[in-house]
Amino acid sequence: MVSSTSQKPKQPPSLQCYATLGVSPYADSKALTSAYHRLALLHHPDKNNNSPESKAKFQRVQETFEYLSNHACRKDYDQLVAVAHAGSRRELDESYKNLHEIRQKMGQSEMLLNPGPNAAWHIGTMASYMHKESELLELIKLKSQLLVALDREVRQIPAEPEKAQPSQYEDAGASFHKLHAQYQEQKNKSLKQQVANQQQQLESLQQQVTSQKQQLDIKEAEIEKLRTQEQDAREIALKFRRERDYQINLMMEVDSLKEQISTRDVEEKERSSVVREEKDQLRVLNRRLLREINTGTSNRQKSTG
Repeated sequence: MVSSTSQKPKQPPSLQCYATLGVSPYADSKALTSAYHRLALLHHPDKNNNSPESKAKFQRVQETFEYLSNHACRKDYDQLVAVAHAGSRRELDESYKNLHEIRQKMGQSEMLLNPGPNAAWHIGTMASYMHKESELLELIKLKSQLLVALDREVRQIPAEPEKAQPSQYEDAGASFHKLHAQYQEQKNKSLKQQVANQQQQLESLQQQVTSQKQQLDIKEAEIEKLRTQEQDAREIALKFRRERDYQINLMMEVDSLKEQISTRDVEEKERSSVVREEKDQLRVLNRRLLREINTGTSNRQKSTG
């Protein structure tokens, strides 16, 4: 055990020193010593097969008792816990304020009234708000738990006379401790009720978040369905364009064949015309030859007669 005149440590072992020893923040030195002996005997390594867990618990109990046994250390600790408690309360209020602002923004979102052509942007914004809301709810839950833990450590010590001794304070404060224990019990019940109410509110908020997430999932499913339909329409249009291009190519080939046939017809006509001319020339030649033959025959007959 460390006396109150020994050099005090720079920092407390934790911000749950009273909870570690299982005593009230208003416990006197006798209560601290009794709690220490009980816990030291319970967690002593020799009685727990030298397990690492028992060693850690025993060391934590010993360090906490040594710290609180120092009157100056205990006074500093009470002040430190009071400051931490007030700061945690402010942070919790700030978190509730931020949560209220986020919900106002979510309630004012245009997507709830008229999604319009910017539905995708509104959905992204709402998802961002919901993510921030979930983070704030988790933060409020943690801060509420921390505040409850610190509330068990808060101790308001009445101003001591300049020459008052610790023993006199302990004797004179016995009745005060008893009265405050009753007050602290009522306060703890009230805090537990508040925490229970906050838990119900958190559960209700989580249900709302779950419902909104389900609605977002439905919207995303509808958007995905529209995207699928759009993709199918694009594929049909592409297929139609391919068929049209194929038909155009066929028509171009048919036109080409028609041109070839027309060219051949012209060539055939030209050939037929040449053949007719040649036939006509042959007829003329035949006639000429026949006349010459007939003329020759007549001359021979005259000469013979």
